[in-house]
Amino acid sequence: MTRFNRILCVVDPEATMDTAVIQVLRLAQDNQADITFISVLKEVKHWRTFFTSKAEYASKLTELLANKRAAIEAKIKTLDNNLDPNIIVCTGIGFIEIIRRAIDDQCDLVVKCAEDADWMDRMLGSEDMHLLRKCPCPVLMLKPCQLDAFDKILATVDVNDSFRELDDEQVQDKLNQAVMEYSVALSLPKPS
Repeated sequence: MTRFNRILCVVDPEATMDTAVIQVLRLAQDNQADITFISVLKEVKHWRTFFTSKAEYASKLTELLANKRAAIEAKIKTLDNNLDPNIIVCTGIGFIEIIRRAIDDQCDLVVKCAEDADWMDRMLGSEDMHLLRKCPCPVLMLKPCQLDAFDKILATVDVNDSFRELDDEQVQDKLNQAVMEYSVALSLPKPS
């Protein structure tokens, strides 16, 4: 059976992150996997920083990153006091930073709670959809209220034939195979 070695968990202390943390702790324990928690601050628009100096902007940004890291660490410690979490807080475009970290750390799985998409996100594409489409490793997208074992798992694979011709059926087939193996591994009950 396929094992997860490195799991990247996307968290946000202002939103519901308990579900993602509980599920990733369970998966990591079952697979003896390493967990990295990531949170991304959206970059401030340039016009908002027009009247502040670079030093003041850098100072405020450093303070924001430290506060967010402390909030995430405190929240994780309430769920598992024995864990020494590896937390990364960065700035940028959410899905790009998540994908960059997944590639750099060679993660086997990205775990994230689904966001409630407003009408504009549904029309233009939400961060979740970008992550599902572009992430080079399987993404486990959770319902925010999913605290226990999974009842149903929906595994999505790409059957784009035009991409297969360009790729010689290597990368896409490996990713599709990994998604299927992981979905089977998650759906099987754990032996008692």
